[in-house]
Amino acid sequence: GIQLCAFVDGELVVNECAGEHGPADPRPVAVDSLFSIFSCGKAIAAALLLALVEDGALDLDARFDQQANPLLRDFFLPPTNARLAPRDLLEHTAGFANAWPPKFLAALRRLDADYFASGRKPWLDAVRWIRTRATPGPDLGAFSYHAVSFGWLVGGLAEAATSLNFDDLLVSRLTRQLGVDTHVYARLPLPAQRRRSISLDDRPSERDPHPHPHPATPDDDDLVQDVWSRLTHVCLADKELDGLRGANDDALGLDPRLINEASLRSQLLPSSTMHASAYGCATIFAALANGGKLADGRRFLKDDTALRFATDFTNACSSRDADLASTCAPFGFRPYVLTGGERCGHVQKRRFAFGHAGLGQLHCLGDPATGIAIACLVNELSSSPNCAEIALRFALAELGGGHLES
Repeated sequence: GIQLCAFVDGELVVNECAGEHGPADPRPVAVDSLFSIFSCGKAIAAALLLALVEDGALDLDARFDQQANPLLRDFFLPPTNARLAPRDLLEHTAGFANAWPPKFLAALRRLDADYFASGRKPWLDAVRWIRTRATPGPDLGAFSYHAVSFGWLVGGLAEAATSLNFDDLLVSRLTRQLGVDTHVYARLPLPAQRRRSISLDDRPSERDPHPHPHPATPDDDDLVQDVWSRLTHVCLADKELDGLRGANDDALGLDPRLINEASLRSQLLPSSTMHASAYGCATIFAALANGGKLADGRRFLKDDTALRFATDFTNACSSRDADLASTCAPFGFRPYVLTGGERCGHVQKRRFAFGHAGLGQLHCLGDPATGIAIACLVNELSSSPNCAEIALRFALAELGGGHLES
């Protein structure tokens, strides 16, 4: 199934859907169906941190031991608290890309369903370990994508700065202000909304012919345990896999049988836990690309905060080399390079939209130069060609947003 939503100058212009939830669930996709948005959630967490900066809860550029907020001065122990600033955590330059808490990793390798189903404990264990025991690696200061540890670092930072639960903070400071608190959830929503949730289609392909069990919607503890039993069978008993694929720095593999299991992903908050509709994602990007507000007046940032973000993001991208995707993530967003477009007078000069992609064909972007924001969510792990990218390019062209280079 697919959802496509687009805004221009903060006004909704497209909100369409097609297809089914998946092979195990033939219900049609609706505009309020909730997709697992995986790493697109990193961008939503980044938008939340911009709001916390505006509120004075943290300073992106001050080292932790120099933060005005006393709750953050001991976020890391010395000497790490004097070496890192919040921006390092947000922009994947903290040197923790390969940081895996030993207790978490051990539970993962033995597929300990009980541990990962024990509420917030595994997440809190991971946050505590990375704050007090982990040491930045040699890549400190250089971009190195923190696929998993981003969640423990940025999620832990948001909670430490505000003394609020991340889930509640996301609602109170971002989604409710934009009217999308029923379209964006920090993790799998409550049972009343779970019927809207779509599981990633991770069926076997020619590239990966191994059977992939579909994840449970954990309304039923027995069902969750059954999923982990099947995971144990295919991951630990499959001679070709020889246990879990990947070394310590890639413990998930990213074997979709693991990353697609909701009770495990809930412990990676907010790296890959969020559930959202395309409308929810596009709304947040639309506000950020339009001075922090929507056309109807709903807002989560002041005009000057959003303008400063857009300017600084462009400047950060312009100072990098051509291979932007592998060298930077200013403010926690990934650059999308655009050229031309009717709304830019067909000028062919390169410009930079902020956005993020996610596992399973997911794309979200916002372009302050044109006021265009688009989210395209496709419920499929692997496909050729990439349907979401094709839909994104088509929508950009139709809305006068120009050509997507990369």
